[in-house]
Amino acid sequence: MKFQEEPGGCWNVAHFADTLEKFDLSEKSNWVAIRYVLTNGASCFNEADGKGKIIRELKLATIVYVDEIKDNWCHIHFFEKKPFSVWVQNKDLNGL
Repeated sequence: MKFQEEPGGCWNVAHFADTLEKFDLSEKSNWVAIRYVLTNGASCFNEADGKGKIIRELKLATIVYVDEIKDNWCHIHFFEKKPFSVWVQNKDLNGL
């Protein structure tokens, strides 16, 4: 994977735009895009409407895997200590 530009974030984050980077994933999935979070504290919801409780917030430059786009919402998967699957607003992710 190689980004066209740096996603930003902490000063001590590895530079992705300089070289190709290898990422290993544990399972095969049908994603429509791999994107990163543009805003620190991007709100995550169980549904694509923003009406429910915010179930977590994502940090700036978190890599996410999009499997569905619905209006202005993206259904994403991301991995921390365990995998998560949530909805975020499209505006909180880098452009396609």
